[in-house]
Amino acid sequence: MTPGTTSAVRALTGDDVAAAADVVAACHARLVEQAPHLPRRAAEDYLGKLGWLITHGIVLGRWHDGRLTAVLGGFRFEDFRHAGPAWFSPDWANAAADPVRAFDDYRVLYRAIAPRWVDAGARIHAVAVLASAAEAIEALSLTGFGRIVLDAAAPTADVAARTRAGRGTDGVVTRRATTDDAEAIAAMEARLAEHIGASPIFFPNPRGADADWWRGWLTQPTSVAVVAENAARPVGYVKAEDPQDDVSDVVHDPSCLAINGMYADPSMRGRGVGTALVGALAEHAAADGKTLMSVDCETHNLEAYGLWTRYFTPVTWGFERRV
Repeated sequence: MTPGTTSAVRALTGDDVAAAADVVAACHARLVEQAPHLPRRAAEDYLGKLGWLITHGIVLGRWHDGRLTAVLGGFRFEDFRHAGPAWFSPDWANAAADPVRAFDDYRVLYRAIAPRWVDAGARIHAVAVLASAAEAIEALSLTGFGRIVLDAAAPTADVAARTRAGRGTDGVVTRRATTDDAEAIAAMEARLAEHIGASPIFFPNPRGADADWWRGWLTQPTSVAVVAENAARPVGYVKAEDPQDDVSDVVHDPSCLAINGMYADPSMRGRGVGTALVGALAEHAAADGKTLMSVDCETHNLEAYGLWTRYFTPVTWGFERRV
């Protein structure tokens, strides 16, 4: 804390919503300065979310000299990532207005809120932080948290250009999936579930959807999947749709196509399958008027992380701590 200042921590009330929204919006603005392709946000965009969180969750704020400068809040998640009950702070529920104080603010606020989360029945604590918030990232890293999820985004035109330059498809062809591909995609997703359940990811109880689910999903107007084939054999797929509730709030915008599933046959890795799939999807996104693309993945999924960070820039990091 800066010498000569006074600070206090307390729970937010409805009277604090507007001030909290200002803090969150200021942090988002710093992210957009670094990544101008992202959708803009105003304080008004956060009023409803923060009001709901104050009513249904736990939100603490830190005041310096009577001014609210940092917030940390979350809500109970009954089965977080198939691992049991957790308290989760999404990227719009934590922020520090002053980067100089942010490190201390996050540490102090977490120390105050952690016992409440534990007393409320959850020993898994998860926080999603904007990628531009370096001080918050350092604070969580030094307070027992580890990064487990990456959310990233890039302009569709940039993804198309980068994948076009990097394609070396080695006999791989891509096409948009239809309901006739449901059985093949379900079989590949089952193998994907095995992959994320194994070392070093160890995702608890992974499971894929069956062919009937895929047939239904493929008929949705906002859903798109691309399959890759080699010698007429399915060797990979990628799926995307409008941003869903489980991805960063940063990319929630009509301009965004959100990738939320991908698989490449291990026997074909290194032969351009992933690049071909992402490139084909980018071409579809551009034709559909989507100017932004996003993706999320486990940071400890070596193949996925390596591919996505080649074409996309981090926008949020998901942290987890078990106490």
